[in-house]
Amino acid sequence: MIAEFDPVMQEHNRRIKHDEFHNHYVGQNIQSELINLLANEIKNKIVKKVIEAKYFLIILGCTPDASHQERIIFESRCYK
Repeated sequence: MIAEFDPVMQEHNRRIKHDEFHNHYVGQNIQSELINLLANEIKNKIVKKVIEAKYFLIILGCTPDASHQERIIFESRCYK
């Protein structure tokens, strides 16, 4: 219904109907790429802080959540 009045949505629907649209912002490939980019950026920031710190502490633990699934807890402390 929105595509009836919006030319951008009309084009989007046309591409989907004619299989011209394979990956989009919620596609599995894009999601995986975004997760990897964010993970690398976070890892780089943690490594940079550890390298710059005089002392550092890393704690890694597991604990079950409300649904009884094990969750990993990562904690890092850096002291200059």
